[in-house]
Amino acid sequence: MQLTNLFTVLSTITIIAGVVLIINMFIMLAEERKSEMGMARAVGMKRSQLTKLFLFEGTLYAAGASLVGIFVGIGIAYGILYAFGSIISGFFPVSLASGASSAASSQ
Repeated sequence: MQLTNLFTVLSTITIIAGVVLIINMFIMLAEERKSEMGMARAVGMKRSQLTKLFLFEGTLYAAGASLVGIFVGIGIAYGILYAFGSIISGFFPVSLASGASSAASSQ
């Protein structure tokens, strides 16, 4: 039970750090693009339109990053499973699943 609590705390800290990083990134993006925002406001863009534009841009970034993260995570998981599978097969020449099924069928 203590290991579960440890992982819960670590994952919570990781999520909070990620949210703070994303907020910081968008604040820096807005600061960097102040002149562009000023130019857009000068040619007639309303503040609400500018906000919607930034939210749409952020949504696109988030969706793209999520897709990349999903596929990279799946690839890393398969790589880890493959690596551990080859390590474990060196210790156990017979598959544990076949041994368990033969033990269950003999009774």
